[in-house]
Amino acid sequence: DVCRAIGELRIRTYATSNLGMVFLWYGRIDEAREFFDESLRISKSCNDRLARADALCEHSRLFLTTGEYDRAIETARSCIDLYHEMGREKVSLPSIVLGKALRLKRANGAYEALNEGLEAARSVNHQPDIAYGLEGLGSLALDQQDYDQAEDCFRQALEIWTKIGSEPEIAKILCRIAHTSLTSGSNDSPRIREQFGQALRLAHKHQSGMVAIPAMVGLEALKIREGDPGSAGPLLLFASQHQATPHEVKVWVDAMIQKIGTGPDTWASTLSWQQLADDYERSL
Repeated sequence: DVCRAIGELRIRTYATSNLGMVFLWYGRIDEAREFFDESLRISKSCNDRLARADALCEHSRLFLTTGEYDRAIETARSCIDLYHEMGREKVSLPSIVLGKALRLKRANGAYEALNEGLEAARSVNHQPDIAYGLEGLGSLALDQQDYDQAEDCFRQALEIWTKIGSEPEIAKILCRIAHTSLTSGSNDSPRIREQFGQALRLAHKHQSGMVAIPAMVGLEALKIREGDPGSAGPLLLFASQHQATPHEVKVWVDAMIQKIGTGPDTWASTLSWQQLADDYERSL
């Protein structure tokens, strides 16, 4: 409101972007999209290339969250091109977002983009972007079943977020570490349960469905692995209450199905989870 009153468009661009990120963290996608669209519109109207590049970067993060990977890739590349036009040879966050989107699309170039973004972040010692890049490389290593490398990247990221004191990011990385242990077949169930539990407590504290959903999925997968059939009901109820997108639920249900397998002992539970995820999407 102050920015509108004094006509300061550049500050208003960043203010609306930051509001968009707040709504994105809480999983309120529609509101986040509105603020990001407004930020991009303002940056274009004042012909501010730096503000426009930053607005494009936030848009690419939105598309990454909603599963619009093609749009995330296109927007991140547009952002990188704009930074290059302004003389910045390497950029951190847009390159990392590009790498994450390429990874999720299973397209070539994911490692190169992530590594370039991480190097750029390290060159200016930007700790949040360093952590973000490490998380991306950890996820890529997890895809390749390089569990030691994945956990090493995640733990480095966790150390950074712990020093910064960002509990929401700590919760997210704890989920990544626990999922890595679960996927690798680790028998240390108490440690995995504690990591998921801590992530879930932090997610509830900060009202973040985006972290609570994978934490709840992980706890259910751990139950199933230990012989408890589990139930997707609490997860999907929570997802509904926190306005989770069908994409968010589907990603983590699919991940859980991969972890518990589709053998004769788990087939019925797997089918039940998938049906509930489909029902959730139809209910919106």
